[in-house]
Amino acid sequence: MRYLTLKPGNNRFAFTLVELIVAMTIFSVVALGLGASFLSGMKLWSKANQSFSSGKAEFFLEVFARDIYQCLNLEQVGFSGTKEEVSFPALLYGRVVKVTYSFDKEGKKLKRSTVNLKDALSKDSGSLFDKEESLQAANCELSYFSFDAKKEKYFWAESWDKKNSIFSGVRIKFSYEGNEFSKTLFLPVS
Repeated sequence: MRYLTLKPGNNRFAFTLVELIVAMTIFSVVALGLGASFLSGMKLWSKANQSFSSGKAEFFLEVFARDIYQCLNLEQVGFSGTKEEVSFPALLYGRVVKVTYSFDKEGKKLKRSTVNLKDALSKDSGSLFDKEESLQAANCELSYFSFDAKKEKYFWAESWDKKNSIFSGVRIKFSYEGNEFSKTLFLPVS
């Protein structure tokens, strides 16, 4: 068995200082490139994950907008709204339904439910809701754009209780996963 020994005259088995510095420089450049690639990937993943998360809230807002734009002015059901709930008749997928958006403070959920208008008007039906969807939200606030005929002014009200009339606009604001979302919709009402 041969042992490596460094003798003053035998320099074949050792690296020179220049070779070590060149190797360390190459290693540093490669490590820096891999580190930058990793950090770039982490930022991209974080951004995509955040976009997906806020996409749920944006989708909920788009459904809300579609429902509001499909609303009908029916005397039997009418419109009602408070700071935490709005209810109105709408024409969705070829049928007339009563749509309700409400905020559950205890469960921290923003809920959307629909019921057939026929079931909503009958008092003896068991389970009224055809479909219910929800979104985790920290808070929610609704307000209604209205016209005061006496003052001849438009204003934002916290509630809507005029059963035979439709609001001119509605605004929804809520917090979802630390981000604030808001949408203001105006209805073409004559």
